[in-house]
Amino acid sequence: MKKVSLISSFLTILLVSCGPAPSGPNPAPTANPSTNPSTTPSPTPSVSPTPGTPGNCQQTVIESLFEQSSEEWTVVGDAQGGSVQPARQTQGGNPGAYLSADDDATGGVWYWNAPSRFLGNQSGAYGLNLSFDLKQSATDSAFDSSDVILEGNNGMKLAYKLDRHPGTDWTAYSVRLQETGWKVDSLEGAAASAEAFKQVLGDLKAVWIRGEYREGADTGSLDNVRLQTLPANCANQSIVSRFDTGNEDWRVAGDAQDGTTVPEHSTQGGNPGGHLFANDDAVGGVWYWAAPDRYLGNQAGSYGKGLSFDLKQSLLDTQFDDSDVILQGAGKTLALKTDRHPGTDWTAYRVILSTSSNWKLNDLQGANASEADIREVLGNLTRLWIRGEFRDGADVGSLDNVILER
Repeated sequence: MKKVSLISSFLTILLVSCGPAPSGPNPAPTANPSTNPSTTPSPTPSVSPTPGTPGNCQQTVIESLFEQSSEEWTVVGDAQGGSVQPARQTQGGNPGAYLSADDDATGGVWYWNAPSRFLGNQSGAYGLNLSFDLKQSATDSAFDSSDVILEGNNGMKLAYKLDRHPGTDWTAYSVRLQETGWKVDSLEGAAASAEAFKQVLGDLKAVWIRGEYREGADTGSLDNVRLQTLPANCANQSIVSRFDTGNEDWRVAGDAQDGTTVPEHSTQGGNPGGHLFANDDAVGGVWYWAAPDRYLGNQAGSYGKGLSFDLKQSLLDTQFDDSDVILQGAGKTLALKTDRHPGTDWTAYRVILSTSSNWKLNDLQGANASEADIREVLGNLTRLWIRGEFRDGADVGSLDNVILER
């Protein structure tokens, strides 16, 4: 392909603390999500690091696999004969042990209630994922309701509806903890804002996951709950794209995707999980990954911090050099060349947004950018591009795990 740079050209769903709730197509829970009873000793919290997050922004996972105990998970609503304790099954999980609860079918909707280690300041989970596995004993007479509920100590509740009900076999879910698709107070409420979502995560009082999906008695089961998070001193200030459930409004710019700006998304093959990829049209120019609006605007707090991302390409022959990262703002363009091209396996990058990296003005042949130049661009950022193609001729470029530290 022609080596021409593009530089220039949360939920009030009638929550009540006692008494039967109305039945029907959208019944309400019969307990308040802020209640968090626990009588079973908890094992040592399971927190595991996730590879691939650079620097001091290493991702960790709070998880419940239920192999040793119920890990202080409880049920709220009309299940387990009024007890808050679920049953723990040692076999039949996904894999191993899991929790189950029997619906009393007396009205309302019952939920799985997360223990305290999933609560408190989880601001580091913003933009990351809450994942879990569910199954139910029968799938007839199904109804819709809020599937995940988050409540903050500020009184705000957020509601989310999953894309499908669980089956009679294990069904895996991954929910992005970011405002898209979340509603305030109920599924009929206003769309949640980024500010509201961050406030709830910053002082989280309750996490509920729906346990019943049908009218009448049945059994619901839960396994493999995982909450991804970053350290507060990093994640409070980071913008993150993992691409596990969608393209997160990232686009391509240049000669890729047959002229459309929309990249392809895959739920598998990332580093780990989902990722984006795009096909080079090989008609001239160089195509780039273009960051969405939430990466733009006033990013002055990112000066001296990192921009990290993972790349790979499908072929390694006929490579060429060009600007690998482009920042624009305040009428200026900054260009940077990284130290290596991506391989056919995932290659991790982290560039520093300061003069410690070799930023150039206008293009790679330009003058060295000063601290004032970089601060000015970051203070009014209108474009953040990451190079997607590195060879002449048709190929496929892939992107995962973008983090803008702030």
